[in-house]
Amino acid sequence: MKHVAVKPFLLHPRPSKKFKQIYYVQFRVNDGSLLTLSTGQTSRAAAETWAVAQIREGKVPAQKGLAGKREELVSFLTDFWDFDKSKYVRGKIARGGTIGRTYCRTMGYMVNKYVKPKFEGRGIRTLTADEFDDWMADLAADEVPAGTINLARQCVCVALNYLVTLRRLPWNPLSAVKPYKETCGKRGSLTVEEFRKLLDLEGLDPRVYVAVALGGLCGMRMGEIRGLRWVDVDFGRKLLHIHTSYVEIDGERDQAKHGSNRDVPLPSAVSKALEDWRGELPTTRPDDWIVCDLEHLDRPMLADHIREAFYEALKNIGVKDREERKIVFHSLRH
Repeated sequence: MKHVAVKPFLLHPRPSKKFKQIYYVQFRVNDGSLLTLSTGQTSRAAAETWAVAQIREGKVPAQKGLAGKREELVSFLTDFWDFDKSKYVRGKIARGGTIGRTYCRTMGYMVNKYVKPKFEGRGIRTLTADEFDDWMADLAADEVPAGTINLARQCVCVALNYLVTLRRLPWNPLSAVKPYKETCGKRGSLTVEEFRKLLDLEGLDPRVYVAVALGGLCGMRMGEIRGLRWVDVDFGRKLLHIHTSYVEIDGERDQAKHGSNRDVPLPSAVSKALEDWRGELPTTRPDDWIVCDLEHLDRPMLADHIREAFYEALKNIGVKDREERKIVFHSLRH
């Protein structure tokens, strides 16, 4: 028996007010569902030509390379948020929209930190709303803030909505999973006595000790502390020059947060902590990070490692209710 190739679409004539009939086409897409579009053609031959052109031009998900069961979520998101390669970014800018590199880097960071551990290797069309709901609940159970969870959700939702708009996906399952309510509760703060205990605590990593002293006695933010180099310390004039910050997403920034470049007094306790730490290092070049990563000298110590050590230190001085009091590293500034 001669094999007859099955076309990836079906044509159906429908009555039209302007013409006797218009042909509609139903495409068989990758997941087996049907996608119905008007061809705008009044003859079967012209309608078939139109349908074939849509497939060849990649305008419908009926050919290899479009979002199907084999396309992985993480790899798609990685390309989607690449500012220089993303078709989404290019199209948004061409249409007069605005989207920045920092925003894309933030979304890419969310993909690597929160999406990849859960969904690496998973195909886009295999994911369900229940799985996305469980993912967000797991992040909440790990004490990830609601704002961060919502940002991670957004990095996926925007990309899937884009596929739906292009008719490469029948629907976005994440649209059924609502964002978490964000609470802007006031941060707590340590008492003077608790902060003194921190400074008197023995066995604390000297880099973390320096970070705590800079935060509590100089009012510096985490990014500013990580961006501080030895050249920024004027021991003679007892000043700190704060003009950069370092965050995971962007790396080193040319200015502190909100452009708050400034000089601040260098208290004797902080000066001593810096001198003690410098004395433990084999060499200190002017451009070296002060709170450095001992394994990766091209970057400062990871912010998460500083926070973890800070929270452990709080337990060691008897602060057991840190979460209830909403005490975070930033609380040192207050």
